[in-house]
Amino acid sequence: MQIRPLRSDEVSLFRELRLQALADAPTAFRETYEEALAKPQEDWAQAVRDLTQNAAQIQLLAAEAGDVVGMIAGLSDRQNPNTTWVASLWVQPDHRGKGIASALLHHLLQWAADQQKPLLRLRVTENNEAAIALYHRAGFQEDGGRLRLPWHPSLHVISMSLDLTAG
Repeated sequence: MQIRPLRSDEVSLFRELRLQALADAPTAFRETYEEALAKPQEDWAQAVRDLTQNAAQIQLLAAEAGDVVGMIAGLSDRQNPNTTWVASLWVQPDHRGKGIASALLHHLLQWAADQQKPLLRLRVTENNEAAIALYHRAGFQEDGGRLRLPWHPSLHVISMSLDLTAG
């Protein structure tokens, strides 16, 4: 398995992965499949520019045998420059259970440490037990935040955080 950053010329790949993720896990992301599908190409190109040309953000991809099978993003917090938001962790269903999500998260944590951004935060859907367990194993703790999903009112996301400087 190879973990690498998204490249600026991979707009189509990024769109394809994002749409696959939204179709597979419709309650795990901040937008719906339909919203993402309706975005013009320029929005996708801008998102890739933001992720590849801003040193404070990164989109990592996991590849096996040349095929990209997973992704995770580290997004800069606009109010707190020491904070990175962990976002969009997703692995294709037929590649789950192989440690890919863990490897993606590990690489993102290392990137955040290298960027001297010791605080990491994330939101995860409360019914995503596998992701919550993964984040707990990595040292994340629930920090009391809880929000209702606007497009799925019966579900909430919980907030978790990790301070890399704490023991």
